[in-house]
Amino acid sequence: MQELILYSQVSSARHDQVLHILAGVTASQPTKYREQCDLYEQPKAAISVKSQTPQAQRRSYHQLVRETHPDEAGDLPSWKTRISDVPEPGVKNVISRNVSEKTLSMDELKLVRRDFESYKLASEHSVSGHRFISGNVIIRIFRIYVKTPVYVENPLGLLDPSGTYIVEALVRTEDGSSSALRDKATEELLAFAETVKGAIDLRVPDRLALDPRVKGS
Repeated sequence: MQELILYSQVSSARHDQVLHILAGVTASQPTKYREQCDLYEQPKAAISVKSQTPQAQRRSYHQLVRETHPDEAGDLPSWKTRISDVPEPGVKNVISRNVSEKTLSMDELKLVRRDFESYKLASEHSVSGHRFISGNVIIRIFRIYVKTPVYVENPLGLLDPSGTYIVEALVRTEDGSSSALRDKATEELLAFAETVKGAIDLRVPDRLALDPRVKGS
């Protein structure tokens, strides 16, 4: 799957105003969502077959994600593994990256969590905010919460203490190799960005800032 993305930030003081703007643009009300994310990293660096030396620059990982609201049956949605590639170089007007997701069975989930020889839990965080849909564009405005020391009354604290919200607008295509689908998705995403320009300035950040890999120590 291919994701084409643009980002922005809004202050906490403008949060409600931006929700109203997005509700007007998308002709829909915001949907609340909350997502839990667990990142498992490989404890030891991979060994190169040729050199037989540790490649300490990067470690492989599994990212487990699930939304933490009940589905129609009253149960929490299943966990998924999510792997996001580093955004592609040379793409100027949007972030473009390959993403793969797989819903895990209970047995598969237990296997990932028990396999301590290969992976260990590196970090936990949650994402909380609102979501809109405009055609094929998915818009999310959210903040990231991370675990704080156990003696703190509230066990979750904001990653950005200023309270700033992240705005993400993305379009997904199932066939990332199709240039026609990609061009159409890019056109729709840029058209949405132009519609909200001035109220929400969607832009392309440094692609390496979105590198999902765990850096070695």
